[in-house]
Amino acid sequence: MSLSGIACPEVASHDVRVDAAELGHRIRRARERRRWTQAQLAETLGVGVRSVGRWERGEVVPRSTIGALEQVLGIGLDGTDVDLAEEAIRDLGTDRGGPLELADVERLLEFYRTGQPPPAARAG
Repeated sequence: MSLSGIACPEVASHDVRVDAAELGHRIRRARERRRWTQAQLAETLGVGVRSVGRWERGEVVPRSTIGALEQVLGIGLDGTDVDLAEEAIRDLGTDRGGPLELADVERLLEFYRTGQPPPAARAG
């Protein structure tokens, strides 16, 4: 049974076709970027942890929670994923009116993405 190309017209302002497997992969990536467990995402959305697992495996499309997923995880049905925390870090850069130099912003982003501090700069 293929669930690809499921229309989601019941979601306000969305009349797009969704590939269940691709959406599931994006849900999982977005959840893992936040370092959340499936249980934490389920609790945030008010659903069961088994539902989250089924979404991530592409077994079903989370029709009733698509809007909440977009807000909580920053994923869009149109394939655009926005990491809100990453955007907040980017807003710290001088190019966006923030106090940090772009190199410092890039180091913070790397730390955010990997969870590992960047290697110390070598004194020349």
